[in-house]
Amino acid sequence: MAKARSIIVSKFQTTVPPTVRDRFDLREGDLLEWDFEPEKGVLVVRPMRANLIPPRGVVAIQNALRASQEGRTTEVSAEILQKQPKTELA
Repeated sequence: MAKARSIIVSKFQTTVPPTVRDRFDLREGDLLEWDFEPEKGVLVVRPMRANLIPPRGVVAIQNALRASQEGRTTEVSAEILQKQPKTELA
């Protein structure tokens, strides 16, 4: 795994190192998603482009499909799936 460092300054701001910006083609306005597991000391930052974030309806359909495939279909997810064309979602 590659490493890069930055310093947290006032107001808890930091600069994304140039190697990271270049590798992930980060731009002003891109979102960063922070996942963390404090008990393990793990912090993961994922870039999320605003134009790559799926609309809420798409996420609901994907979640409903996954729940159905895992045998966790609820009334709500079943209703969502019934309204959708029969296509496979990733």
